[in-house]
Amino acid sequence: MADASFAAALRESASELLAIHRRAPRVVRYVADLQKWLLSQAALALHFERKLNPSCLPLTASNLAKFLVENRIASHNTAVSHLKEMAYYKLFEPAETTDRRANPLQATAYAETLIRQWFAGHLRSLDRIDAGDRYRRSEVDETILYRAQPRIARRLFNHPDWYNPPESIALFVRTESGSNIA
Repeated sequence: MADASFAAALRESASELLAIHRRAPRVVRYVADLQKWLLSQAALALHFERKLNPSCLPLTASNLAKFLVENRIASHNTAVSHLKEMAYYKLFEPAETTDRRANPLQATAYAETLIRQWFAGHLRSLDRIDAGDRYRRSEVDETILYRAQPRIARRLFNHPDWYNPPESIALFVRTESGSNIA
């Protein structure tokens, strides 16, 4: 891998992410710090797993909280509050259910569009580095996102370095301006 191609891919990826920030500044608030980003990734993982396999657990406040508490990412109350905010801002909406007690949610089309843009930007960056065709394949088969995002999210939660970063950067990534500084 040539350093020049990596640097160029990194610059282009940063530009794409900043463009998403400019188009949707309110929404970006939900991924601005590390904890919110992890909360959002976990919620989307549950959503996409259920979308591909209806026998998987639905995205509910309880299921999200259980997932996050097990991984020591957030308390039950933090998880519930975050999901309510995401629903308030129309990133998640009620999903059909026969069990009125469950209150399952699903990502809105808008939320899926935003995560697809994020995913596509990363795939294009990888393709620029090694001349791959990940992005093209994901455009042809939308389920690649549905399969990849939960795997990515679950791997993040299996590596403490992702959610317990070194002190040298912890303060930066745990602030709401952490991902917004260019």
